[in-house]
Amino acid sequence: MDLGVTIVGGVIIAACVLPFVIMGRNKMRREKKMLQSLSDLAKTQNCKISNYEFCGDFVIGIDDDKKFAFFYKNAKGKETLDFVNLSDIHSCKSNKVAKTTKDSNGNTDVHDVVELCFVSNNKANQDHRFIFFNEEDSIRLSGELQVADKWSALINNLLKAVK
Repeated sequence: MDLGVTIVGGVIIAACVLPFVIMGRNKMRREKKMLQSLSDLAKTQNCKISNYEFCGDFVIGIDDDKKFAFFYKNAKGKETLDFVNLSDIHSCKSNKVAKTTKDSNGNTDVHDVVELCFVSNNKANQDHRFIFFNEEDSIRLSGELQVADKWSALINNLLKAVK
């Protein structure tokens, strides 16, 4: 009787834990692939990723030595690879485009776009953008606002150190 209860208990515990283990492995595999894509992009510019961060379906990274920022996003099977040479950049800011809607709880801000904007040194050049969140690609935010603010501050600190 005790052996039967132990086996049933073990099977139930395994059935409860196994989905979390599988999800963790899938996330690690996906992040490894994303980081590899970002590193491959950096190699094309003779750079090496020294600092990076994952958030949902994208990864952002930077080469502190050569002053390049890199971005990789895979949303709904659409890959976006992009980079910016920070020596051509005056400043960086996080940009959040939102609309206010009324609901039963009052007014609510609904974000359409969260992006990192790089303002060029040369006014003739167009500003460069890394789009973290787009309402068309995703239903809800999952940390993009905080990542945009964090990386804006990090890049602006790096730009101050260079000047």
